[in-house]
Amino acid sequence: MPKTLSQPANLLHTIMLYKSKLDMYGCPEDFNDEDNTEEEIEDLDLLLEEYSRSNNSSRKGGKPAAKAAPKLKERLDACISSLRQHKNLASYQLSENDVMVAAFLWGQSEKPFGHDWDDILSWCEINNHDLIGNLEYLGSLLERNIIVNVETNAAGHQLDPYNLMQGSFKLHSKFRQDLQHEDPRQQIEASLHPTWNTKREMDRDLILFRNLLTLSYPEFNERLNKNTHRCHRALIDKLMKPLQKRIKTADRNIPLIGYIDAHQPTDTDLIVLLWTYTDHLVQDNSPICLLANLLSRDYDERLQMEANLMFSASLHELGLRYNMRGPFWDMREMNYMVLCKRVLSDLHLHDEESDEDLPDISGNLIELKATQSFDDLILPAGDKNLMAATIRRYKQGEKADLSDWGLVAASSGDSGKKGKGTCFLLYGAPGTGKTFAAGAIANALGKKLMAIDASSLRDKYYGNSQKIVRRTFAAMRKLVEGSDNPPVFLLNEADQIIHRRSIIEKSCGEVENAIQNIFLEELEDFPGIIILTTNLVDNIDDAYFRRFDVKLEFHRPDYECRLKLWKLHLPESIPGAAEIDCEYMARAFDLSGGQISLVVRNACSEAITRSGNERRLTQDDLVRYAREEDPWSCPGGCKRRIGFCA
Repeated sequence: MPKTLSQPANLLHTIMLYKSKLDMYGCPEDFNDEDNTEEEIEDLDLLLEEYSRSNNSSRKGGKPAAKAAPKLKERLDACISSLRQHKNLASYQLSENDVMVAAFLWGQSEKPFGHDWDDILSWCEINNHDLIGNLEYLGSLLERNIIVNVETNAAGHQLDPYNLMQGSFKLHSKFRQDLQHEDPRQQIEASLHPTWNTKREMDRDLILFRNLLTLSYPEFNERLNKNTHRCHRALIDKLMKPLQKRIKTADRNIPLIGYIDAHQPTDTDLIVLLWTYTDHLVQDNSPICLLANLLSRDYDERLQMEANLMFSASLHELGLRYNMRGPFWDMREMNYMVLCKRVLSDLHLHDEESDEDLPDISGNLIELKATQSFDDLILPAGDKNLMAATIRRYKQGEKADLSDWGLVAASSGDSGKKGKGTCFLLYGAPGTGKTFAAGAIANALGKKLMAIDASSLRDKYYGNSQKIVRRTFAAMRKLVEGSDNPPVFLLNEADQIIHRRSIIEKSCGEVENAIQNIFLEELEDFPGIIILTTNLVDNIDDAYFRRFDVKLEFHRPDYECRLKLWKLHLPESIPGAAEIDCEYMARAFDLSGGQISLVVRNACSEAITRSGNERRLTQDDLVRYAREEDPWSCPGGCKRRIGFCA
């Protein structure tokens, strides 16, 4: 490794190491050159010399910087001074405290969720009794893009500085890049086509630009909370230059380029147009708060930006519309900008993809053969009555129209052709009958049960997963609207698709969030009946719960339910079933319905291999397999064993 580096990151790393060493020894006066290795001293001397020479070389008659003093504290001060004066960091106007804060966060960068302010104050030896002064100082670090608050609920510090007390902080991506002498514009410039000769080349570059942008600056992709107020415009203006250069030299016959020529949008409107156009390419919807962050230069502008976007006459003339899917005050509900249908057609965003460009979705919907009746459904009386009431509402059709009572009807009756349908969430422990209940509901309504294959909704190519999800919902809508008796749709293990959205510093995070947005939008006004099941309800994003008309928890069966389940799974067609003591089995083993079914199948699989009078199911068969299954009923897994035992 070379002993001198031209990046200020090397100097900041040295500051962090020597500050940590000072803390370890307790008193800087007690630590001198004798405690340093010869190699450490030589490295630091050379490093300081290089920085002094690089900063003084442009000054005529400048004298070389003096060698660092022997004591480590003097060396540390010299490092801090050199870093503060470095030309790469001049715009930040760093103070000594700024450098120490940066050094702490640099040394703790492996912690992805940031650090509490108290930890930073303690390491940097900043007086923690001056609350107001510390909050003002913390705000200045945020406004200068030295650090970033990764706790989005506490991000609106300008309105309420005390929010910062709940924050969690790490180095801002821009500051880190300046430390390492990196410029994302160079990577963007090198990655794009030299000029755009076709729509396909332009579309590819716009998607790539978005991807590189969010990878380089994860802060740009914050989309989960209305309080996440940022001001990224200065950065966006610089990063947009490669795109603006290509727009000027592109083939004017490309629909979007011709559209820009005809309308001559302002720089702000151009950013919104390109961002929304890219949303359509990748089947995503960027919330209005994200666009406001990108377009704002300062906090005062940020406060007005969302309203400006919603009511902008110039954006309206460009064919951009504000689409409010959720409450005005709740930006988590994905209020976003879209291009109107006329402009989508003009820009050839409707028919660019042929069916051959995407995987076949015919296998995404699979008909399930459900023979169980509603009477076969074994649930506690209260839960079963709630489900029965929902079924009656559909069977009664127009008689259950709530508009007669001055309310908007929650259901469309039995045809599913008017308004919104109904969305069920069935959740609970594995094996408690959620999928069985879905089949019982379908049969009670006289409908087929159609399963959605969750694994087929994702594709390895960027942007295809979103398109597949939309196409699948389009196929479901067609089935509902084109049939007098549409099927009931079932999505098992829904948490693998509609899990909590998050800000992930990877391109996969953007794709996952886009899929969440599509599901939120589709479930909002889906006209049919859809049932989602999950074992992990805590993993489902909170924004979905408003869209579930019926939420029913499936508990582990009590004694009465277990007794009915044993009798259900031991029909008279099984030799020996009449002699089984179901009451004992229900008392002795706390098993779910799925486990009881598995025990019966395993016991019968052994019994059927026997010959003569032994070829029958016995109580001992069931007890043996029930004991094998029983440890997996322990809530904490305390009795579970798997593998080889001594």
